[in-house]
Amino acid sequence: MPVLRGEEIRGDTISAAGLEVTPVAAVTRIAWRGLGVEWRRPRAVEIRAGETVRRLPIHDVSRRVAVGIILASVAATILGLWVERSSTSRRSTP
Repeated sequence: MPVLRGEEIRGDTISAAGLEVTPVAAVTRIAWRGLGVEWRRPRAVEIRAGETVRRLPIHDVSRRVAVGIILASVAATILGLWVERSSTSRRSTP
C-alpha cells in the first residue's frame, strides 16, 4: 500500500549582520515497496532579529504559470470541440 506523507522542514540557519535566516520547505514523500519519491518545494524564509521572527512566504510562480497553461489548453480544447460541433450541426441541417 503506498504511503503519502507531507511535512515542513527547515534548512540550515545562516547568521549575518545580527540576523538569522532559515529557509523553510514543504516536502511530500510517496513510498511503496521499498521505493520512494520525494518532492521539495520552497515555502518561506524565516528571519530572526533578536526575539522577533518574521516569515516571508515564497510564492511559486512557476507552478502558477504551469497550472495556467494547463487550464488554458483545456479551455481551448473545449472551445475548439464546441465550435467544431456547432459548425458540423449547422452543415447537416438543411
